[in-house]
Amino acid sequence: MTIEDVKSLVTQGEGPTLEFKSGLAKPEFIAPLISAFANTEGGTILFGIKEPDQIVGIDDTNRLRGYWSRAQKMISGEVQTKLDFLDLGTGKSIGILTVAPSNSIVAASGGYFQREGDRYRTITAEEIKTHLVQHKTPESALTVLSNAVSQQSQTIERLRDDFQKANSVWKKILIALGGAAGGAILRVLIEHFFL
Repeated sequence: MTIEDVKSLVTQGEGPTLEFKSGLAKPEFIAPLISAFANTEGGTILFGIKEPDQIVGIDDTNRLRGYWSRAQKMISGEVQTKLDFLDLGTGKSIGILTVAPSNSIVAASGGYFQREGDRYRTITAEEIKTHLVQHKTPESALTVLSNAVSQQSQTIERLRDDFQKANSVWKKILIALGGAAGGAILRVLIEHFFL
């Protein structure tokens, strides 16, 4: 893709197959976009474009690569993505993430998404069913669904474990001790300087 190609896309604006991000987007925001594009016509996410039509670029291509890699780990289902960069010659680049349409349904971060206009939305149960049976035998559709449910169950289990670790007794004790120490220091300072 050339700078002229990017300028042409920017001029056309966001739509069913195009999304702009002015800077770096975290993995939890990239993953649903990948799901939405994969479950519809495919699409492109341009990083470094400020709406409506300003090319600002991004500074940290390595961080975007890392976010993209982590976002792909949040995806369940078959999807092809590719991340490229276009150097603007100013020390900044444009990130170009292309997402191919998928023959199977693609989930991200606990949900199934679909592109609608310049936004994405959660897919309904009926739409999931329709997507699953397109171009598939009932057995292959059932296999895809069971794999998706299994992957979602693993994601839910991992999130539950992370939540339990974050709310562990030891963490609460450390927070309480930190608060007590901070209070004691504050009391000494007040007594020393104000009393």
